[in-house]
Amino acid sequence: MSADATEPHATEPQSRRTMARAETEHKVLCAARELFDEHGYTDATIRDIACRAEVSVGTVMSVGDKEALLVQIFDQLIEAEHQHRTPITAEGCVERCLELVRPFLTLFVERLDLARIYASILLSGRHSSEVFQALGERLIQEFEDAITTTEVATAHASATAQASATAHASATAQRSATAHPRAIAKALHAAYIGTLFIWASTPNTPNTPNTPNQNLDVEEHLRTHFTTVISTTHKDAPHS
Repeated sequence: MSADATEPHATEPQSRRTMARAETEHKVLCAARELFDEHGYTDATIRDIACRAEVSVGTVMSVGDKEALLVQIFDQLIEAEHQHRTPITAEGCVERCLELVRPFLTLFVERLDLARIYASILLSGRHSSEVFQALGERLIQEFEDAITTTEVATAHASATAQASATAHASATAQRSATAHPRAIAKALHAAYIGTLFIWASTPNTPNTPNTPNQNLDVEEHLRTHFTTVISTTHKDAPHS
């Protein structure tokens, strides 16, 4: 019998093992997500997760410890938000960039307790997130596209149009985008990550100046940061 004839049979056991492992990981992550939602991250134990998933404790640990499980769960939520975002319709650079990240802000607000732990895990370096890193690169590109789109729109805008605060920020972005749109996009992303993680990791304490927490409107805080970034990069950019 030729090697070609036996090759499919040789790969079948490996394929079945891969499918079985994927199914087990799915069961464990679903069980962990349910228990985190029902009882909170702190009170849910690995043994509870194993019982809910109907697997052994060792099997759960082969998928990950509690922190690793939470990172994987939140990564799935973030990826789902990214895939289901609607097309951007806002006008103006600041508003377009805010619309790009609004679904993720909503996710963090709705799951604040888990978001705090997720942020602290990533900041600690104990676990990393390929999804979060990849999304960062995509957001930077999307920010750059938003800057470029605004540049074109502003260039064709009527000189007699009424200028709002957002329109002014858009015009500022247009003038600076010619110099370094990629640098502006990276600065916007850094402002977004910094605001999101600081806000998510801040305890529920009374509001303090310049400290975003769950009692503040994080979107308004981020709008201020975005406007500052665009204004600063315009000021520092060379003028013709």
